[in-house]
Amino acid sequence: MDWKAKLIKALGLDSEADDAAIETALKAKLKAADAKPEKAEQSQDVQMSEQSVLENPTFIALQAEHTALAGKFDALSESVARDKATAFVDGAIAEGCTGVKPARDEYIAMHMEDPARAQKLIAAMPKLSGSTHAQDVPDQAGESGLSEADRSVIALMGLDEEEYKESLAASGTVKEAL
Repeated sequence: MDWKAKLIKALGLDSEADDAAIETALKAKLKAADAKPEKAEQSQDVQMSEQSVLENPTFIALQAEHTALAGKFDALSESVARDKATAFVDGAIAEGCTGVKPARDEYIAMHMEDPARAQKLIAAMPKLSGSTHAQDVPDQAGESGLSEADRSVIALMGLDEEEYKESLAASGTVKEAL
């Protein structure tokens, strides 16, 4: 057996390596092997120091404070998101977006999770504009029993107020409030 060739191969040297190169490579391998137990001892020391840090009362107190602050932060973040969502949804209701009011709570929850999606959906809803009949107040009849609208019609048609009243009475027409 050629021990020199096997040693060259084991050390990963060129096949033409001389004795000095083999010796240098072998010493380097032995130093590396000796250094490994030191690293193992150091890693045990690090593990011991990590364990003692985790049991340290100051560390435990800091960890508890961190947890409490994280809880407060989450609650504050949720509160701010809810306020923004409520303001947006209530604003859409005030602008007359149809279909938002019956599902107000759902739109608020959706806005808290994904504001862009909620805004897109609400913006696509039709809006009521102008006045509606529900908001109109019927004309009040004055002492004569005629409203301003009645007087305008009489003036435009050139009728006499008394004749107009008599024609209303004769036809049995009763004015209804909207």
